[in-house]
Amino acid sequence: MKSFVFICWAVIFSSCIYSSTTDEKTVITHANSDNCSYYENGQLAYIIPAADTGTAIWYYPNGQIQYAFRFKNDKYHGICKLYYESGQLKEIRNYDSSYPFGPFIGFYENGQPEFYAFFDEERSDTALYGKAYSQSGEFQGEFGFPFSLINIEEDEEKYWMSRIQPIEIISAIPPHTRVSFTIYLRKEGESSFVMGQNKTLDHDWHFIMNQYFPSKDKYDMMVIAQYSDTIRHDLKQDTIMLKNIWID
Repeated sequence: MKSFVFICWAVIFSSCIYSSTTDEKTVITHANSDNCSYYENGQLAYIIPAADTGTAIWYYPNGQIQYAFRFKNDKYHGICKLYYESGQLKEIRNYDSSYPFGPFIGFYENGQPEFYAFFDEERSDTALYGKAYSQSGEFQGEFGFPFSLINIEEDEEKYWMSRIQPIEIISAIPPHTRVSFTIYLRKEGESSFVMGQNKTLDHDWHFIMNQYFPSKDKYDMMVIAQYSDTIRHDLKQDTIMLKNIWID
């Protein structure tokens, strides 16, 4: 498992930073302005907006786009794309103020998926979930589990929520995957859980469920996520348990 994680991360970040790929000795020979430059053959090498918000684009010598990165306040923000010199899409990334957030998808030059990784903003240094494929499309392995909850206030060992509480769920949904979420509640002193909200989705990766609590009291909450892979026809399940939820 550790070797797979290492290989997957090597693939994801081998070309992560655009500035490290630019060989100024052979690529950039003269500047036209402060925010663009050209190759020796006259082809535009890159253009960077003068403002701190916009899209910066780098090109190959043949004119194909190499990178298209969106910026906001001088930081990566939003969807960024990388391409092969042939013009084939190489990677799609999502950033939030230069932090990886949401899905990263990589492709081989033949168009086959190479990797899928998902980042939660609470775990910006590592992916919450990842999987990899061979160039022929064979599944090679995966790590982690794509599921987390946010927008729940924590105070020591207690969780504070209101009676009608919007619960924000972060979930990676790889290609060919369907996810079903179910929330269960158990009031203090009771032995069994009662089913609350449930939702099934196959495209969103970030959504909100408005959970209703019957009364002001102390609860345990259990959230179960089931992931079904429509290609391999397997089913996985993950559970998050929150105890001592205080409803105001």
